Amino acid sequence: MLNLKSYGIFAETVAAGSMSAAARRLGLTPSAVSQIIGNLERQTGVTLLHRSTRKLTLTEAGERCYPHCRRLLEARQAATASLEQARDAPGGELRIAAPVILLHGPAQWRPEPGRRRRLRPDLTSDTHFAVQAEPRPPPPHPQAEAQGHELA
Repeated sequence: MLNLKSYGIFAETVAAGSMSAAARRLGLTPSAVSQIIGNLERQTGVTLLHRSTRKLTLTEAGERCYPHCRRLLEARQAATASLEQARDAPGGELRIAAPVILLHGPAQWRPEPGRRRRLRPDLTSDTHFAVQAEPRPPPPHPQAEAQGHELA
């Protein structure tokens, strides 16, 4: 079974221009990079790179394969960036409960739904303003009043 990681290492090697440079970029040893590319070549039955002590050059098969491998790397980078954005950016529903007095306070306190939608279209919001009534004392107990007792 072919490993997509091998194709990525092949593409990184071509982009870097040498196995040593690719190994530094990938945090691997040059021999590990060489082994991975060698395994890829053995599994596919195709030579991808001409190796010499001075440089690497692509074979005809390597030239055909490289653009596809480069797109794989770009897709992986885009997927990773998308996941990082989802992790780092708030999203979902924002619920706000506030006293009604905020509606009558300074302008910067008042909600401005259109502004929130312009700044963060991915957030939905639900704002509730509540009037808080003064607490009332409980009604007197009917038996206490009938007997002339005060409840305190």
